[in-house]
Amino acid sequence: MVRLKLADFSGGDAENPAEFVSFPFYKGGSPIDVWRSPQGKEYSPRWGMTLRSAGSMRFRWNESNPLRDRLLSKIAGARSVVPVELIHSKIVYEVENAYGTNGRTGDGIVTANPQLMPVVTVADCVPLYVFDSVSGAFGAVHSGWKGTGIVGEAV
Repeated sequence: MVRLKLADFSGGDAENPAEFVSFPFYKGGSPIDVWRSPQGKEYSPRWGMTLRSAGSMRFRWNESNPLRDRLLSKIAGARSVVPVELIHSKIVYEVENAYGTNGRTGDGIVTANPQLMPVVTVADCVPLYVFDSVSGAFGAVHSGWKGTGIVGEAV
């Protein structure tokens, strides 16, 4: 069993607390540091989450959240953020581009495009992150009591 300590990944200190953490995906008990696509491209698949110190990450298509936009832009870098408005369902979108979820509601996003960053927001529900080490497909899903089993839809 691998035990991760938040302090090892936070990058913050007392004066400037971390706003997010990022972790590698694991396969067979070892981190996947570099994944090579069938086309020969390499990248480091990672998953992460914002921390309470980042503030509200609430997302609705009809609302503005500049705090969230700023932080996600910082985390994503050159990648495109792909959000979905959550509704406590088992709906998962398979997307190929940054606009694959525009205006949509559901609770999960999967893609094989490493230039995208699927984003789900959770409070008292569970974020689940998936990575297929064969195809390189990855995603994020929001699992609450109404959406229990959503990871099966993502797979």
